[in-house]
Amino acid sequence: MDMDDMDMTMDMGNSTMAPMKMDPMWMWFHTDIDDMVLFHFWQIHDVGTMIYSCAIILLAGVLLEFLKLARHLVDKRFPHRAGSSYAEKFFSVGHLLQTALFGVQMVWSYLCMLVFMTFSVWLGASLIIGIVLGFFLFGAKLPSH
Repeated sequence: MDMDDMDMTMDMGNSTMAPMKMDPMWMWFHTDIDDMVLFHFWQIHDVGTMIYSCAIILLAGVLLEFLKLARHLVDKRFPHRAGSSYAEKFFSVGHLLQTALFGVQMVWSYLCMLVFMTFSVWLGASLIIGIVLGFFLFGAKLPSH
């Protein structure tokens, strides 16, 4: 069916909706200062708020690596006893803490990923620096694989 000559536009002139200001959604890496991070209330409009936001994002990267260490420490603190049944392991304090920390780590990881997906060079670099700094601070305590 040839639809090249059909008019597919719709007149929305009588809409009761107020016009909405749409922030740009970047699909490429950029160095613009004017940006929004994760939530509408987290707006960056000047160098000061960009520096403040980069510091927060850097700390978020450090926290992500700390969560990995926390899971390891819980594993060491609550080891499974040899010969314990699956049900005992399943409902153990260690497993419940591991599950809770795993959930927090996953949510935090996805939030960090969404920050990186703002495609802001400054925010992305801050996140990577934070993760590397966190690994430097906490990675030596983790077992090597």
